[in-house]
Amino acid sequence: MYRILFIRTPSRLPRTLPLGLMSIAAALRQRWGGDVAIRILDMRVHELSPEDARAELVAFKPNVVGITALSLEAHAAHEMLALAREMCPDAVTLLGGPYPTATPELALADERLDYAVLGEGEETAVELLEALATGADVGQVAGLAYRDRSGSQSAEVTFTAPRAPMMDLESLPWPAYDLVDMEAYFSQLHTHLAPQQAHARYAPVFTSRGCPY
Repeated sequence: MYRILFIRTPSRLPRTLPLGLMSIAAALRQRWGGDVAIRILDMRVHELSPEDARAELVAFKPNVVGITALSLEAHAAHEMLALAREMCPDAVTLLGGPYPTATPELALADERLDYAVLGEGEETAVELLEALATGADVGQVAGLAYRDRSGSQSAEVTFTAPRAPMMDLESLPWPAYDLVDMEAYFSQLHTHLAPQQAHARYAPVFTSRGCPY
C-alpha cells in the first residue's frame, strides 16, 4: 500500500489552495483506490515549522514523499528533502512544480531527491508509482528526470520523453478537497487577490493551464 505525504513548503507567498497537489492526489486515488493513503501538509497556510513536518513524517510513516516548490522556495524544498530522508530513509522522494521543471539538474544535485516531475504531474505520478510497484522501467515514464542508482551528486541526469500537455482537463477527477482544511484558506487574508474579497468564502478553480509569463 502506498502511503503518500505531499508537502508544500513554508513561504510568504499567497496562501491559496494547493490545487496541483490536490489534483495529483485525486488522480492517484482514481488509479489506486483503497490501496493508497494520501495526506497533504500545507506548511504555508498553517505556518508550520520543520519540527511540525518532522512530527507528521513520524506519525504518518509515508513510503512516498512528494514536495512542490517554486524556484524561490528551492531552499525550503531541499530542507524538506533532507528531513524526509532522515525520518523516512526508505521512502521515494519526488519534487515537482516550477523549480524542478525549470532547473532539474540543480534540483537533482541533491542526492536525497529520487525523481523530479517535470510539468504537469497527474499522469506522470500515476505512471511512476505504477512502474515502481511492478518493477517496470521508469525510463518509459514520460515527464521525469532522475540520476542513476549510484546516488552520486556528479552522476549524469537522465531525462525521459517530455510529457505532452494535458489538453482535456475534464478528464481529470475532481481535486481532493477533503485532504485540505478549507476553513484555513477561507480565514486567510493572503488567500484573496483583492481586499474586497477578504471576507468572502470562495476558492479558485483551473479553467486552463500554462503560465502567461
